[in-house]
Amino acid sequence: MRKTIFIFLFLCILLSSFVLAVPPVQTSSTIDSGIGIEYPQYEYIKNGNYFKLHTHIYNKTSGLHMNNNSADCFVHLYNATGDHIIEERMGGDSNLEEFKLYIGDGNFTRNGQYAYIIYCNTTAINNIGGVGGFVSGTFEVTHNGLEEEKQDSTTAISITLFLLSISIMLFYLGFREYKSKHKYLCFIIKRSCLVIAVYFMTLVSAIMATFSEYSSLGINNEMFLIMQIFGWAGYIAMVILTFGSAIQLLNELKADKQHDRTGGDYDD
Repeated sequence: MRKTIFIFLFLCILLSSFVLAVPPVQTSSTIDSGIGIEYPQYEYIKNGNYFKLHTHIYNKTSGLHMNNNSADCFVHLYNATGDHIIEERMGGDSNLEEFKLYIGDGNFTRNGQYAYIIYCNTTAINNIGGVGGFVSGTFEVTHNGLEEEKQDSTTAISITLFLLSISIMLFYLGFREYKSKHKYLCFIIKRSCLVIAVYFMTLVSAIMATFSEYSSLGINNEMFLIMQIFGWAGYIAMVILTFGSAIQLLNELKADKQHDRTGGDYDD
């Protein structure tokens, strides 16, 4: 009798271990329904280029494709500051199999992160029992439409400071007074230092504008405006310095010759 009870208990324990080892059945009350949206997901877009967005939709419950007459689709596009760039309804393609929207090149003039929302629904056609769906994501506008390595700010700042220091030194040499017997050569060297210093200043503004564009600082327009102002001012200053120096040098040569003809004393 005891053996029978022992065997019975052993069998119960053994069977219960098999029951516990079986994972419980997972149930979910979530039903995958509504409209599914599929579209080409690009990570990078070239600055200043247009973009053609094409979207296909399907019924999530049945998996069947939905044509242009089945629903309406809309697109919202945002820039890096969260401002609306586009808020439009997508048109239908000629084959009635997909939605499309032409986004002009004027919407991608600044490098940086952009965000979008695409949503579709059937409520505009059937107010009762309508379905819908939406997707969202981000992409980046870059200089060449490819992933770009972030520029090291320390390198750009170091180059800028180096050029600024050279410009300051050249300005100092250009305005310094020298006592030399070769006054014409000294005059040419001084004016050359000033011209090169002005050129380096325009070069610094161009470097900073390029760094701003590649590093996505969001101030490209301002930096390029400063670069243009410095550029035009620098070129005008270089022309004035060059021609003014040439005229001044010719006048001094003429005055020295006149001085020599009159027999005056020459003072170095």
